[in-house]
Amino acid sequence: MKTTKYCPRCQTTKPIDEFQKAKSRGDGHDAYCRLCRNEWKREKRKTAKYKEAARLYNYTPQRQAWYAEYSQRPEVKEAKKELARKLRREKAELQQATDLRYRRNHPERYCARYAVNNAVADGRLPKASSLPCALADEHCKGVMEYHHHKGYAIENALDVLPVCNFHHRQLDRVAHNPKQVLLDVR
Repeated sequence: MKTTKYCPRCQTTKPIDEFQKAKSRGDGHDAYCRLCRNEWKREKRKTAKYKEAARLYNYTPQRQAWYAEYSQRPEVKEAKKELARKLRREKAELQQATDLRYRRNHPERYCARYAVNNAVADGRLPKASSLPCALADEHCKGVMEYHHHKGYAIENALDVLPVCNFHHRQLDRVAHNPKQVLLDVR
């Protein structure tokens, strides 16, 4: 029995276990190695012809009727609910770990954001979404946010500018000299 086989796609000889089994082939293995076959499948899935065929297959009346009946089964409904619960738990755990890591790595930022959120909740600061961007120009886009332009020290926690998401990212990129950025943008 052969222990190696030639792959015409990548033009290399590889061990036979790197080729999928194929009963229809003379030697019982696929003509292409697994890596080449997977690459070919990925390329094929990107073509418009494949996408259209998949779309048409999924929307045939028989498939829609089968799925409608299948999704009404009690065991399927329960499995979907359980999967949704599991995904929510995992997402919450991941978010909690991310928040904890952020809080540990940036305690001053966390305190400043916490102070701003409390001030908005108490009514001492208006919601950022109700204010115009402090750097308003043709590039404004995204949600309105508060920017700590004087730093995250506790004495400056509520000294913030309302800016759109686009400008906030620009200001954060050059956080070492935000006053210069304000002058450049205006």
